[in-house]
Amino acid sequence: MPNQYLLYNNPVINGTPSASPLTTMERDNQGNSNAVGFTATSFLETLGALYLALGTKSASATLDETATVWKINASGAAVTETLPPASTVSGLLYAIIKTDSSANAVTVKGSGTENINGANTYNLTAQYKVVIVISDGTQWWILFSN
Repeated sequence: MPNQYLLYNNPVINGTPSASPLTTMERDNQGNSNAVGFTATSFLETLGALYLALGTKSASATLDETATVWKINASGAAVTETLPPASTVSGLLYAIIKTDSSANAVTVKGSGTENINGANTYNLTAQYKVVIVISDGTQWWILFSN
């Protein structure tokens, strides 16, 4: 697949990085995406399907940036998934889903004393419960939970 560039206020074109100074997103030959030149007022519109990285965990850990959606299996024991420091990932969004039917909780925890909507932890206690959080650079905020 040739490199593709998504242009701000322009259609997707095939070509080279010199295609336009307005280039804001590129996809390389391996399908990896790289954001270039975004500002607080940038607007990104997908012209097709949006793919988000999916990760799985079954033990307590600190979430990293290798995935946006995390499937957590707590069938073996309760687990705590710690969010990275909000100051290091301002604007990062995570969706965290409890996938198993056990009574073991999945605890989502802020880094250190950081909060998630004013509390240091948020618990997912039933199968298919989900929480979507976003960092504002200081703390984490819940955008959705069920």
